[in-house]
Amino acid sequence: MTRVVNLLACLGLTPEGQRMLDSGALPERLGEAVAQLSPENQGIMLARWARGEFASPDHATRYARIVQRDEQMAF
Repeated sequence: MTRVVNLLACLGLTPEGQRMLDSGALPERLGEAVAQLSPENQGIMLARWARGEFASPDHATRYARIVQRDEQMAF
């Protein structure tokens, strides 16, 4: 059930994020976190992930959650 919920959340990914998820380059859990971001921040996160700037998927997911909180506070 958790996997289905994560995949449904990933529907909010940009086309690039969807391609990365489909190819296996983006872990589902990270995709779910990135999908919650604005398209601009999704692009930044995806580029940083692709360049290997995070120590692990968990590290990138935690960072995406921080960015999400910052975005919510800006509105």
